[in-house]
Amino acid sequence: MNTIRRTLTLAAGLALVVALGGCGGDSGGPDCTANPAGPGCPPTPPPTPPPPITVAEGESALAFDELLRVPFETTRPGTLNGTVQWKSPSNGILVIVTNGVCTFDQLLAEQCALISTSLGTTPKPRRFSLSGRSAGPYTLFIGNIGPGDDSVSFRVELNATAAAAAAGAQATPAANPGTLDLKRFKRRVTLP
Repeated sequence: MNTIRRTLTLAAGLALVVALGGCGGDSGGPDCTANPAGPGCPPTPPPTPPPPITVAEGESALAFDELLRVPFETTRPGTLNGTVQWKSPSNGILVIVTNGVCTFDQLLAEQCALISTSLGTTPKPRRFSLSGRSAGPYTLFIGNIGPGDDSVSFRVELNATAAAAAAGAQATPAANPGTLDLKRFKRRVTLP
């Protein structure tokens, strides 16, 4: 019986020592509650960036030789990630992203600040990723260079920078993202 009592007393004593050791008293270690950046404290994790927000999204029929114009705006700096999908694998698709608002006439007159261009039947879907973009207006153009009519869908998302997230900037989609505008372009767009 004394052996059992001694074992229980020893176990209770060890439990008390463990419990008191976790209280953060004057154990000689760092007080990370009062000074989280102090020596011996784990580093503070970086702020979690907010989830991406959709700044332009839609779908449209797109006849041969037709150009779709989608102006959109971002509210903070970050990376623009876009996807353009079309139905017919035999059709060539033109995808252009410009900095700022760009009209059809300005694009055809080569007066827009192009930041991304691609043309062809592959890859399908077409994706772009534009890092280091400032907040402001942009324009997405999608053209069908044929040989046949088609339909397209698109989505552009903004992944805000960590600095913008840390500053607490609000991410809000544009009031009317993805305004669609169509025009025949007769393949007069020149790519760099």
